[in-house]
Amino acid sequence: METIQKSLMGMEIGEVQQYESLAMLPLLASSESSCDYLLLGESLRSGVAQGTEVSESGRVPELKFVNSADLPVLILEGEELVGAKQNRTTNLTILAPPRTTIVIPVTCVEAGRWRYASQDARVSERVHMASGRAAKAATVSYHLHHEGVAHADQGRVWDDISCAAQTLSVHSPTHAMAAIFESHQPRIDGFVAAFHPVERQVGALFAVAGEPAGFDLFAHGATLRAMLAKLVRSYAVDAIRAGGNGEPLAADRGRALLDAAATAAVESYPAVGLGTTVRLSAAGLVGGGLVHDDRLVHLAVFALEQESPEQHDDGRGLASASTRRRSYRH
Repeated sequence: METIQKSLMGMEIGEVQQYESLAMLPLLASSESSCDYLLLGESLRSGVAQGTEVSESGRVPELKFVNSADLPVLILEGEELVGAKQNRTTNLTILAPPRTTIVIPVTCVEAGRWRYASQDARVSERVHMASGRAAKAATVSYHLHHEGVAHADQGRVWDDISCAAQTLSVHSPTHAMAAIFESHQPRIDGFVAAFHPVERQVGALFAVAGEPAGFDLFAHGATLRAMLAKLVRSYAVDAIRAGGNGEPLAADRGRALLDAAATAAVESYPAVGLGTTVRLSAAGLVGGGLVHDDRLVHLAVFALEQESPEQHDDGRGLASASTRRRSYRH
């Protein structure tokens, strides 16, 4: 899609920031512009929007979102909604129309609870941990392509959370992803403090242990500034698991991932809400985002190890994608 190519090929890369084994390359726009939407967190906190179960009994892969505001609300893929009958993360980036009720596709990140903690869901200060987010993005692309629905592989998501919890010696009675972040909060806070937005920054490309892992790109710098700490927390979990300090990340390696995304195959689907849902796929990467009014609202891309044909034909397709990263080098 030309909109994606233009956004990626013209992107400037800022000076690397690094803390322990996590590095960030700021993605810079030529100019700043103002937002014409509300973010999920501010809309829920102000009461102009509400996230609830779709019914009293509820459905695991869906939440109801009521936008009473006069502006659209941007719901970003990977954001965590806590409360209701269980904690979930969003499967797609969605621009919820003003004064409209929609149903959004979500995935459970708390396997051991199916009872009300609260009537309304609230947004947390984190997004889905990065490696799990990458694997989930692959399965969402698979289900969209084959079934036309934005479902994830729920079992895979629970397995990823369980594996991370075991590695990091975290126990949760409800197997909640939140417990991983909460148990390691002091150390994660150190990562958050080490990374800061710079002038004209509209995106962030992260590397773990020296290998480019993924990036998020937004239409506006204000969205990046609001989301950066959440994204750092997400990648910090992977960095803590990786350990060490990692090698410095060169800009050309980040550029290689951007270029690979710019030339990736793109599939388009009607959006949940405004715009067009886009999914990217190529050897070694997967991604998705939202385009509206010929503008790239959000794009998230993750580096994955290349798969064998047998993995593509196992009935789950990209659901079996490894989260080990391909090395993006020129």
